[in-house]
Amino acid sequence: MLIILGGTFDPPHNGHLQIAEHLWQTFNHQITFMPTGIPPYKAQPQVSNQQRLAMLNLAIADYGDRFTIDETEINQAEYCYTYKTLRQLRQKIGFATPIYFVIGSDSLISFDSWDNWQEILDYCSLIVVSRAHYDKTKMSSTLQQFVATRSINNIAEFKHHALGKICQLDFSPCDVSSTTIRQRLQQKLSCDNLLPPRVYEYIVNHGLYTPITATNT
Repeated sequence: MLIILGGTFDPPHNGHLQIAEHLWQTFNHQITFMPTGIPPYKAQPQVSNQQRLAMLNLAIADYGDRFTIDETEINQAEYCYTYKTLRQLRQKIGFATPIYFVIGSDSLISFDSWDNWQEILDYCSLIVVSRAHYDKTKMSSTLQQFVATRSINNIAEFKHHALGKICQLDFSPCDVSSTTIRQRLQQKLSCDNLLPPRVYEYIVNHGLYTPITATNT
């Protein structure tokens, strides 16, 4: 089993850790954080890849072998597309091992805008984590049908499938986003309850996310 929690982690925050902890408790299996390198449809990370990796390592430092980091995408010098990453993983490990790719409900709503979105379920199953303020009825009719025919909300049954299914967890992490945190840091507002202490200390010590922070190149 491989459970992948992807994202820019710019910066990694308590919401990410809450999701990972819940997944670990639910599946009793190691969670793999996979920071993206160059996201094709988002603004470029505001700090370097090395700094994001450093913060992510600090964020998971106290969790032992429950959490790990896969640097596959962050080391790429080209746009990172989920279907390509998952295809490459399947070429390495075969199709017998379950791969669960974690997304937020906000991403599920627009899942049909992802490149080769229907191909993604040929390589993995999706675990969907609820995000606040997102209306799932806004999905296109095509996507609604796609989700409905693949949804399994019984965890025990879901675990029997290596790919092709969608499980929506009855769990909502704290309502925080990296965007909000970056804005608060730029305004010199406290982020004590939003960031792991070691990550917050790293950000302050390195002067990250201030108005003069250079973008990643």
